[in-house]
Amino acid sequence: MFLEMMTKHFPALTYSRERANYARFKLANQNPADPQPLTYPIQAREQGTIVGYEQIYGLLDCFSIDVRDFRDAFNSHYELTPPVET
Repeated sequence: MFLEMMTKHFPALTYSRERANYARFKLANQNPADPQPLTYPIQAREQGTIVGYEQIYGLLDCFSIDVRDFRDAFNSHYELTPPVET
């Protein structure tokens, strides 16, 4: 599941489920009393397992996560071998 993968490999993030297909990411150490919290909404399908690439790139950009770090986390989480660069 995308939501679990993100919080497992990026512990600085946490999420709250607003609905079955909607979650909101935020920084784990963010002050709950902050009037302008840094959050990013994710609209997912299939109970949070399918997320569009535009939303993934937006989430990475919002929290300054490198795409390569995300790919490494994805490959690790799903036990995939990354392609060999030639």
